[in-house]
Amino acid sequence: MLHLEGNTAAAILLAMDDFKPRGAVIPTGIRPDESCLYLPQSYDVTSALGTEGVVLVEFQQNDTACPPSPTLSVEAISGKPLQEVTTYAVDIRAMRILAVGVQTRPRP
Repeated sequence: MLHLEGNTAAAILLAMDDFKPRGAVIPTGIRPDESCLYLPQSYDVTSALGTEGVVLVEFQQNDTACPPSPTLSVEAISGKPLQEVTTYAVDIRAMRILAVGVQTRPRP
């Protein structure tokens, strides 16, 4: 079990609702191996307290819950499949999203 400060938990919930809204429907025509990408439980969520009341919330695909497709692009040097990591900056005083960043990096 993990204890989170109330503001951090609220920031994670705000970011999660923007990242994968509750009740979101999986679009038709999605391959079965990709449907797990639309489920919030397919992502690992980490947070870090930043400066001036900002919490950074990061979403990274959990390869155990949602294995990567074998057709993914790979990094040229390591040959590892790539993944997108989404980071939210949330102002915990106003409870609003300040910025969203997406970066592509090799899987661990």
